[in-house]
Amino acid sequence: MLPDINAQQVWARLMQDIKQQANDDVNAYAQYLRATGRDFALATARIFDGSFEDDFNYEMAIPSARTFLWEKKSGVWTVGSEVPWVESTKDITNHYIVLNAATPAASTVLGFGHKTGTFEVTFLTDVRTSWLEKVNKAPVSEVRVKPKKDFTAEERILMRDLVRPPGKF
Repeated sequence: MLPDINAQQVWARLMQDIKQQANDDVNAYAQYLRATGRDFALATARIFDGSFEDDFNYEMAIPSARTFLWEKKSGVWTVGSEVPWVESTKDITNHYIVLNAATPAASTVLGFGHKTGTFEVTFLTDVRTSWLEKVNKAPVSEVRVKPKKDFTAEERILMRDLVRPPGKF
């Protein structure tokens, strides 16, 4: 995820990346994201079927999430019509954009929703811990948070890179 920049700035970076990595083809970029990922993004599964499981599996809900189609106007990719794909994947027919407002300029969230065998969303803006609802299928309220004093030296170094702002762990 790209720290310290807003969704509008991330949108500009995404448009550049789609051009550079997929010859300005959203469908090809969806395949590229799924196959390689990006170091500035967080890939997530929308459903459990087909999702990768690890030691820690998180479920989250984005407040005020909205989904939009991709639309090309005058040769430029834009946010298209809003579609009701937040609650269910059954009607998803194409790749889509996830925002929490009507435009990237007004949004704090930017996600690239892709339907490439499984349903996934790659978030390009920070994902807040307050959006987490479950960890390993247990409500967040039941999950013990490891105190800073219990972190190993190696974990402290890792956390310095992960926590926003960087170095403030």
